[in-house]
Amino acid sequence: MAVKSAPEYNAKFLKLEHRILAEFRLNPAIIQCLGAQITQEDGGPRIYNLLLEYAPCGSLSDLIASRGIPESEIRVYTRTILEALSCIHSRGYAHCDIKPDNILVFPPSEEAESVGRLKVADFGAAVDLSEQSGGAENSGIRGAVRYMAPEVAVAGRVTTAMDVWALGCTVVEMVTGKRPWKGLEEEDVMARVADGRHPKIPAALSAEGRDFLNECFVVNRLKRATADSLLSHRFVARCYSSTDQ
Repeated sequence: MAVKSAPEYNAKFLKLEHRILAEFRLNPAIIQCLGAQITQEDGGPRIYNLLLEYAPCGSLSDLIASRGIPESEIRVYTRTILEALSCIHSRGYAHCDIKPDNILVFPPSEEAESVGRLKVADFGAAVDLSEQSGGAENSGIRGAVRYMAPEVAVAGRVTTAMDVWALGCTVVEMVTGKRPWKGLEEEDVMARVADGRHPKIPAALSAEGRDFLNECFVVNRLKRATADSLLSHRFVARCYSSTDQ
């Protein structure tokens, strides 16, 4: 079991995460919450503890750093993340912080399978869009700069479309083994993204993969592909999800 803790008076985001994760119980592509508890020791401050399932294989970021990931495996992982995003978006949420650090890796369900299982985690930055006009919110800058969509960089515009852009950045990182915009300072990244530029699409990726990324990196968020539509894209449509094992 993994535990995320904060003083109760400052546990707003952990409580939000608890509430959101309760809606995704038993979804195999989303980290599972095991509950929450308040602890206090020796008259100290009350501590809010969020109890989560433990990911013994670390994060997708750890996996990328440890070895090259073949495209066949990237397709499986991408489909799994899309399935999670499709579910999250259908409930009216934007995750707002999709990146390899926030995608956890679990062992394969069967010993015969070599591909691990992924689960989307860390909902502390998530936004409930269900009560926002037009399903969007001007919430200011959210998420990691290197995975940020143009509409967020320019106007702090938060919608489900920002998660699709961030997924594209995550796929680029799986292919190259490097963080998006590696070698640039964050202010330079912000300027480029605000100008409608995206991380370079790797030439080593198949034509299907390059087309998939072009769908993720459409600058106009209203014309960008959705997680639902991308599940039918040739890059992922014919592969199984890592949660199917």
